[in-house]
Amino acid sequence: MASRVSFVSSASSPWFAFIRASVAARWRAALLALGVATSPWLVASAAAEPVFESAEDAVEFRQSALTLMGAYSQSLANVARGRTDYDPDQVRDDVAVFQVLATLPWQAFGPGTEGGNARPEVWQDSEKFAAAAATLQDNMAGLMAAADSGNFDQVRAAFGQTANSCKACHDSFRQRR
Repeated sequence: MASRVSFVSSASSPWFAFIRASVAARWRAALLALGVATSPWLVASAAAEPVFESAEDAVEFRQSALTLMGAYSQSLANVARGRTDYDPDQVRDDVAVFQVLATLPWQAFGPGTEGGNARPEVWQDSEKFAAAAATLQDNMAGLMAAADSGNFDQVRAAFGQTANSCKACHDSFRQRR
């Protein structure tokens, strides 16, 4: 079986597994506590977007976020394809991180940030691009619900929809390398 996190060389060590599980659990607990304690603040700050010093900073930000999304997507694809054992708790943790990551890159596609692997259509047809990002968010919510269910077949189906939304966006808005 392939390593769940093959993009990290030490992923097979028991120490790494402990750290990864511990960090994921702490983040979930911290976010839950923060959400309960400061939900009006979170709603007010949800509209805040990062300010980029340059177009290059925006490109680097979105490429970094998309790279991390790809790593989590690959890990989940390995589970969906049966290449890695299905661990419902690990899948739920991975989907939770993936869902947060999937909110990040879109804010770095503003006017004047052209470049990187993005096609000009991102800016020329921004409504279609925004719709593609919204479809991903909807599919991520479905994937999270499936992961919460603990049902492998539901996770596999929801991951397929999520992966299809990624592919559709890549086909329309990403330059071929």
